[in-house]
Amino acid sequence: MKFSAILFAAAAATLAAAHPSVEAIHDVQVRDTNTHLTHFDMHKRKRIIHKDVKVTFYWGNQLNNPACGGPTPNENEPVAAVKLSMGWAKCGDTLHVHWKGKMIAVKVVDDCGSCNSGKPWVDLARGMFKKIEDLDVGELHNAHVRVIHKN
Repeated sequence: MKFSAILFAAAAATLAAAHPSVEAIHDVQVRDTNTHLTHFDMHKRKRIIHKDVKVTFYWGNQLNNPACGGPTPNENEPVAAVKLSMGWAKCGDTLHVHWKGKMIAVKVVDDCGSCNSGKPWVDLARGMFKKIEDLDVGELHNAHVRVIHKN
């Protein structure tokens, strides 16, 4: 066998190994979309997006003495309160709140004592709520919220 034929065969084998078959690609895609991950794993991977979230706002004296500690924020700061006992978000987490094509990023700094709907609920500082909807609306339903957990 000529040297060039051996070289060609080696190159072909290397390329075949470098490019997975259609079946192998399909297997990878199936594994990635399986829902065998636990709720904790999804949060750990920072991939969870909560849908059907209720969003309201708070202001004034309601901002005093945030449950997570730290200084009292003003109503134009990118902060939010959530029901900390629900466990879907915690102090220091960043929330990306999506509503009608707009997105704001806020930090969880407080517990929302009145957020008792049994599902995720975000109480935004009034200035942040204004960025995504008119204050006259008062509350939003079915917002999408991505939780980015503080390490």
